[in-house]
Amino acid sequence: MDVDKLKQWLEVAQKFQGNDFWNDIFDEQKDQDPNEITKMSEVKQSLKQDVNALDRPFYALYRSMIEIIIVIDLPGVAKEDIQLKIAGNHLLISGHARPLYDAVEVLKSDRLNGPFKRTIPFPSEADSSKAVAKFDHGLLEIRMPLHDVEQHTLNIE
Repeated sequence: MDVDKLKQWLEVAQKFQGNDFWNDIFDEQKDQDPNEITKMSEVKQSLKQDVNALDRPFYALYRSMIEIIIVIDLPGVAKEDIQLKIAGNHLLISGHARPLYDAVEVLKSDRLNGPFKRTIPFPSEADSSKAVAKFDHGLLEIRMPLHDVEQHTLNIE
C-alpha cells in the first residue's frame, strides 16, 4: 500500500469528517455481534495509531531557482538521536525522541515521542550527492542543489 496515497485519503476524509473520522466510520456497525464490535474497536485503535505514526515528524519541501530544501520539525530531539540516509530521490529519516520527564504519567501529548521513521520523497532534479544537513533549534534543514542542466548544440542534418 502506498503510504503517501493513504495519507492523502486520510487528509481528505478528515476535512469532511473532522477529527472524529475513525470514531464515526465504525458507527454503522453498532447492531453487529459484540465480538465483531470488539474486533472493529481493536482495528480502529490500531489504524489511529498507525496513521498518527505516519504523520511524524512533520516536514516542508521547498524548491528555489537553485536548490531543493527540506525542513523537518524535530523539537526536543538531540542531533545524536537522528539518522539520515538518501536512497534515490527519497530522504529516509529515523531516530528517537526521548521523553522530557522521567517517572511521570502522560495524560495527553501531541509531541513526537519514542522512535520515529519517515521517508520523504523529493524531486529527482535535486543533486543528492551534494546534500548538506544542518540542525538548529529543533529544525533539521537539508539543502540539495538542482542538477546542472546540460546544454549542447544540436546539428541539423
